[in-house]
Amino acid sequence: MEGLAKQLFELSLWLFLIGALGGISLSGKAKWANYISHGSSFFGGLLGAISAIFILLTNQPISITAWTIISDIVLRFRVDSLSAFFLLVISIGAVTVSIYSIGYVTEYYEKKPVGLLGGGLNIFLLSMVAVVTVDNSLTFLISWELMSIVSFF
Repeated sequence: MEGLAKQLFELSLWLFLIGALGGISLSGKAKWANYISHGSSFFGGLLGAISAIFILLTNQPISITAWTIISDIVLRFRVDSLSAFFLLVISIGAVTVSIYSIGYVTEYYEKKPVGLLGGGLNIFLLSMVAVVTVDNSLTFLISWELMSIVSFF
């Protein structure tokens, strides 16, 4: 069960990243950007919620090392019971916002860059999930600043 929760959490992070990159890169094709970015945030939120429920039920924390810059600088994430609760809240919000956004942005297809909106949503969701699941101070600082900058734009 622990391995499944870890895989689902990693996949949700990847889906948020794919949704961000896909939405931004397809900003010229509004319909595709809408479906890729909001579909990725929907499934990323869904998988994040499922992994949070697994962790809350089993009470077994998971840890992920995302990126090692130098031997002392490691971007690491850890999901325990407390962070799983906040992960569940963020993921439920991501699922509901994604469902609503797919239909909402259709009126902006020719007026606004829909891909940038979807990409920004995915980066914001990724940074919010990162803030509540960080395992060290450097990762927290990077996640917090990313969340602040993206929410400003």
